[in-house]
Amino acid sequence: MSIPKSVAVIGAGMAGLTAAAHLAQVGMQVTLFDKGCKPGG
Repeated sequence: MSIPKSVAVIGAGMAGLTAAAHLAQVGMQVTLFDKGCKPGG
């Protein structure tokens, strides 16, 4: 099984931001999507 090098996170609330930060720290390219124009839930 191959490990993806990029990932999309849907939602820029606290959980989405935490997940995106962790994934970026382990070397993945993260694209973050949210319906609003400002992060934070």
